[in-house]
Amino acid sequence: MNNSKLHHCINKPLSFFDKLQLYADYIGAISGVVTILILNSLGRLPNWTIYSFWTGILLCAPFEYIQPRLGWVYYYKCITYKLAPFKIMWIIHAIWDSFILYIIMYITYTLWGEHILRNFVPSAALFMSFLGMAQEIVIECYETLWYYIPTKFNPTWAVIRGRNMTLQQWHWSILPIAYYMIFLYYTYHD
Repeated sequence: MNNSKLHHCINKPLSFFDKLQLYADYIGAISGVVTILILNSLGRLPNWTIYSFWTGILLCAPFEYIQPRLGWVYYYKCITYKLAPFKIMWIIHAIWDSFILYIIMYITYTLWGEHILRNFVPSAALFMSFLGMAQEIVIECYETLWYYIPTKFNPTWAVIRGRNMTLQQWHWSILPIAYYMIFLYYTYHD
């Protein structure tokens, strides 16, 4: 473990809620991928579902990989570095992010209708952007495993529930729109 990270964590055991979050991170991501792979191999999923899953991972993985390495995110408790090392958690979180993008798209599809899957609809894209930021703020306000350290390049834009909301979180206002545009291109321009 990097010594600089040791200065930013405390030697306390994980709470029940901390453990629950860790289990959910691993179990949800792994079982989700296994389910998608099984359903795809059985021919139960349309190709666009697989495209959208991989698109979400490819869009989110760079953020999940880079942010801890820039020193923008740290774990509260030192034991977490062993149970959820950054060297693998970026993959787990990119999978979760992909699921979140898919859910945002599905909610928007449910509200706007099927025509948003054929043509770019700016109001739907803005709604997706709003949902992306809203879920990011809610998750960051209630999770207890990690925190963001404001820096010159990652300043705090708000403090909510005593937690620093930093600039890097705003990628969630852009990712859903990029995901939507890529989805449209690959789904209807094969």
